[in-house]
Amino acid sequence: MTSAIRLFWAAGAAVLIFSFSSGAKSEVSTPAPEARSTPIFLIVLDGLSRSSLLDAAGKVDAGAYPNLASLAANSTRFTATTTVAVRIIDSIPAILTGRLPRLERRPALAAEYPTNLFSLLRDRYAMNILEVESALSSSGRSPEAQARQVQAMRDDRNEDVYDEKAFRRFVAQIEPTARKAGARGLGNLHFAHVRLPSFPWHLVPSGTSYRPYRHFGLRFDTWGEEPWWSDDAYRRHLLQLQFVDELVGEFLRAVKSAGLYEEAVIVLTADYGSSFWPGESRRSLTSAAHPEDMVHVPLWIKMPGQSDSRVSSRPAQTIDILPTILDIISVSPPEDLDGCSLKNEACPSLQSRVVVQPGEHGGRVQEQLPMDLTARNATLERKIDRVGSGRVPEHFYAHGPFSRWVGRRVEDVLSGSPEGPSAVGSARPHRQWSRWGQGAQGPRIAMWIQFDEEPSATPWVAVVRDGVIETIAPALREKRGQRLLVAMIPERPDLGAEEPLQLFLIKGSEDDSIELQSISLQR
Repeated sequence: MTSAIRLFWAAGAAVLIFSFSSGAKSEVSTPAPEARSTPIFLIVLDGLSRSSLLDAAGKVDAGAYPNLASLAANSTRFTATTTVAVRIIDSIPAILTGRLPRLERRPALAAEYPTNLFSLLRDRYAMNILEVESALSSSGRSPEAQARQVQAMRDDRNEDVYDEKAFRRFVAQIEPTARKAGARGLGNLHFAHVRLPSFPWHLVPSGTSYRPYRHFGLRFDTWGEEPWWSDDAYRRHLLQLQFVDELVGEFLRAVKSAGLYEEAVIVLTADYGSSFWPGESRRSLTSAAHPEDMVHVPLWIKMPGQSDSRVSSRPAQTIDILPTILDIISVSPPEDLDGCSLKNEACPSLQSRVVVQPGEHGGRVQEQLPMDLTARNATLERKIDRVGSGRVPEHFYAHGPFSRWVGRRVEDVLSGSPEGPSAVGSARPHRQWSRWGQGAQGPRIAMWIQFDEEPSATPWVAVVRDGVIETIAPALREKRGQRLLVAMIPERPDLGAEEPLQLFLIKGSEDDSIELQSISLQR
């Protein structure tokens, strides 16, 4: 048995990347290579609904995610794929074992799931593994040691730097793992579970982390009825997904640099998705009006030698990934798997979508969801309405009834003195935002606002930086009746953190001219 290269770091995401050996039929067809010569890449991203990746035409949004689109151009996308669980503790073992989660809660350890992708291929493949909140590759250690390993990941994890650094270290091990595997006559298997672009959303496309990332309007994993809170979080999720695209680009370049891309099988998926609808749970299926957001996940498979883009509407589940991999590399699967190879046209057809979620007293309950769930597109339509396609900054910072004024210079709007009339209220920085020290540089602002006279309707506030209206957002009631202004603004690293910001209350209608009334800013 060869010793595997194991890299234990935290990260939770939903993308699978595999390199397999034999070919596939129907949707996944290609000439069959030798089993051990085919690199396997399995990457799992976290909290990623399929709709987040799409443009108005229902295709992968190449303008927003060019690196993901380049992988899609060489892959088969199974567009009717659902997860079988909405928690990492259940979803990752399901992916790696091909079995539905049981109804009793079990830790994601090799001691609980001894037959998995890693144990099945241990004698054939050298392994480069990045696990987060699971230890299925640690079969040689005691159950107690495995549990301590998972707890250490949780205790040591620093979401500001950990996830991306862990993934980059994983990427750096691709070429050394392949080189050592080749010298031993073995295949090479690379697995990474990355806790991105999931909650908490705190990264922008450049990789800058910001504060506060506290999720205002989210209580007990349920969004408030006020639409702004979930809309704001959704934009942050999409901005963080653009950063994930950059990481995927680094991964693809490393695979190509190691000379593995053409012969590799790459599978990309997510453990589960996230929902951003007012009044609904972020990840509980109970009474959910849009369960598709939590269970409809991407599943892409790039086969050896594949250079074209294919689409399959065949119903699939994340438990189908393991048997598909084993089928491709001509390894007999364990008996009684719940999943079925996507190469096998004789698989029984799904009658419903089975998803396991937490129940009472630490147990699990099964939800039966309709087969047409993956055809629903309400969230995609809402996404296009909110931010459109591509990476157009105005789509992320110009929203609400006064969005057309974003990007205008303030002197073009103010009449008379550039300072405007006397202040109609005051603002003080949110403590976390102030301590983080990014200030006018962005990309996040958070202010407590008090008005001299309570507005009769929801007040909208313009945030002005360097003379330009950068965003217009509502000042909403939060704790103790105070009004809170939180919004994203474009990054300006060229500015000093202490550069002044200006705030103005907007008066007027969305179609007519507006008036800006000054709000004084306390330091």
